[in-house]
Amino acid sequence: MNKIRNDLRTHTFFSAGGVSTLQENIEAARDRDIQLLAVTDPFSALVVDEDSAGAGFSENETTDWDAANEEAGDQEEAPISENLDGQEDVLIRESLGVKLLYGCEADIVSPEGYLFGIGLPGKEEYPGDVIFTPDFIVAGVSSRWKPMEISEAKATQMYINVIRDSNVLMLGNLCKTEISCDINELLRVCKELHKPVEIDEQSFLYGDDAVRRIRSLLTKCAEENVLICADSGALSAAKVGQMPRLMAELNEIDFPNDLIMNADSDIFLSNYQKAGFATINTPWGTYQ
Repeated sequence: MNKIRNDLRTHTFFSAGGVSTLQENIEAARDRDIQLLAVTDPFSALVVDEDSAGAGFSENETTDWDAANEEAGDQEEAPISENLDGQEDVLIRESLGVKLLYGCEADIVSPEGYLFGIGLPGKEEYPGDVIFTPDFIVAGVSSRWKPMEISEAKATQMYINVIRDSNVLMLGNLCKTEISCDINELLRVCKELHKPVEIDEQSFLYGDDAVRRIRSLLTKCAEENVLICADSGALSAAKVGQMPRLMAELNEIDFPNDLIMNADSDIFLSNYQKAGFATINTPWGTYQ
């Protein structure tokens, strides 16, 4: 039976629908024997009125990828985990025995793969200010997208563009949407890059079709030896580390534990490095 010791997609009251503080989530993680907890509050039109990177895209607009890069900044910059100037001095990295990472969710808002709010560098408003840089990004299409808005070939390339971004660790929301893509090609690229697809407990709330997509995706990942992250998607402390339906699916198909990237912190950190996230400086280790 699989056991998952890390929860890499949780939210605080900074997320739409979030009701917990980070401290409440940490306390819940400790009580449930979670080794490593990531908070992933979003860059999303659900919580921010305007795209702060200035490109001004919406889910229903298309734009040229080169023009997007020109306006929003070079998406092929060094991984964000290598650019944490001053940040490690202010972030809590361990509390109550729980290790902490700070990720974010980012909506994919154009068929070319532009991520909401990502692109332009931050700037210091006052001497000594620290610009928050997440350890990793979970990228996924907004639930507002409709299947007819993008072809299968375009959706496949969109996801591949996104997962090749050095700042994106994993794709989320694949089972929450009816958008069709060439899943075999997408998983091939994910495997090549040592990056997981992410499935969270909240995906089961999207109905029977979503459940069928979850089962199909898990089966395909097991067959092709592709990593997954299995997370709670918790919006409250009560849900941190809780994923009963997802665990039932994993156990039903006897999903290999070593393909669950967040099964424990050693498996996660090993694959985190392989995915190109080369440096994290924390009280619990420096990984290079």
